[in-house]
Amino acid sequence: MNNLILLSDPHLTAKNFICRTDDVMQTQLEKFRFVRDYSNEHEALLLIAGDVCDRPRSWHLLADIIAEFDLFNIQPAVVFGQHDTYLYSEETRNATTLGILCKGSKVSALSSEPLQYPNGLAIYGCHYGQSVPTPKDPEDFNVLVIHKEIADAPLYPGQNFLDAEQFLKEHEAYEIVLCGDQHTTFVHEVKGRMIVNTGPLLRKTVGLWEHKPGFFHANLETGSWKWIDIPCKPPEEVMTREHLAKVEEASEMMEAFVSSIQQTEQKSVNFVAALQTFIQANNVPQPVVDILAEVMEKADA
Repeated sequence: MNNLILLSDPHLTAKNFICRTDDVMQTQLEKFRFVRDYSNEHEALLLIAGDVCDRPRSWHLLADIIAEFDLFNIQPAVVFGQHDTYLYSEETRNATTLGILCKGSKVSALSSEPLQYPNGLAIYGCHYGQSVPTPKDPEDFNVLVIHKEIADAPLYPGQNFLDAEQFLKEHEAYEIVLCGDQHTTFVHEVKGRMIVNTGPLLRKTVGLWEHKPGFFHANLETGSWKWIDIPCKPPEEVMTREHLAKVEEASEMMEAFVSSIQQTEQKSVNFVAALQTFIQANNVPQPVVDILAEVMEKADA
């Protein structure tokens, strides 16, 4: 095995994201097919660093995903991200969409027992929440696929993350590390050893407005690396920021509500009833009510 395709976070979904104006189901499958066709053309092994699906149980998407993975010449290898597990539980992993793909031999779940190839290539996996495995043979060409928040720079002030360079120094037996979870594209090299993140397959939030979907092609025989762009439309053609104004308005309404509750002398209050009263008294617009209801539903799930 001389060719590897490295992809971090597909986040395949059965529903549209709020910032998208296109048909997300169709768009994501087109992008994934591009990755698959490229992998097949170059007889490459696709490695995926977790969050294959956006939700653990994407039953409406399962048939499409199975059909797509069936067409790989070489079975892809993956690790589980937190989005691929139910309540982040290893015990319920088999009862998820990715778990079914693994049980059906559509993908291989990487682990501390490496995928071993005759040319000395050994590929290890570290699922979300697991400890990094120690390679069995430091003389092998060891590759690690991991779902953990590793980065070469913080996404925001005060972010808690693992420094990419420090990670490579602490795990010197790995020649290549593919990481997921941190939705940013970077390549960091230390003495010829590489740690990379491709960023997500799909721009699922406006924070990814400028993101260019793609993947890395590593040729182990020649030692060459290539970044391959995945065709995508300009963000203004398929994305919108309109919902941000609604979210801001909902936040302001919630702050006003909390403030009014704090000013009362009641020692206890029925939150839902009080919120309904506040909405009626202040003629809160229906779009804002919908957002508040969605937030409460998720909190109660």
